[in-house]
Amino acid sequence: MRDVAGKLEADFDVEVHADMNLEQAHTIATQLEQALLQNNKQLHRVTTHLEAPDENIVQRQDVTIQYPEMAARMCRIADGIAGTGNAHDIHLYRPHRLVAEVGGHGTKGAPELDLVLHVIFDAHAPLSQVHIDAEKIKRALRRSYPNLNTVVIHTEPPEDPIC
Repeated sequence: MRDVAGKLEADFDVEVHADMNLEQAHTIATQLEQALLQNNKQLHRVTTHLEAPDENIVQRQDVTIQYPEMAARMCRIADGIAGTGNAHDIHLYRPHRLVAEVGGHGTKGAPELDLVLHVIFDAHAPLSQVHIDAEKIKRALRRSYPNLNTVVIHTEPPEDPIC
């Protein structure tokens, strides 16, 4: 987001199907830009960058049940930042390609895992602070588990009906 002479501008990437042609993709991006401009009168300009997602989708296996102590410790680490009992709905994934290629282990024999962790924050907390805290959680988890691949911290207010 930028403030240019008192007017806000926003830029972001839009992923569309890789086999979509430019005209179709541009139409979708334009509709999204227009919707944002119509719904946020503070915005003066919205610019999108079209992206074709990577077509190499990695098959994953949910291995959370195989690592109960690790999952519990990861939740405790997150709770140390977000508050006791706020980390929940944890999932550890092992990409199947890693199992086949290298036996599922990275350096020092530790498993290479992807992590998705939901964390509750105060519904009225500024998003800037929530983002800072989520990044602190990521750093703390990576310090304790340096072989983590992808780490996604899903932030949500209490009693989020979506999760």
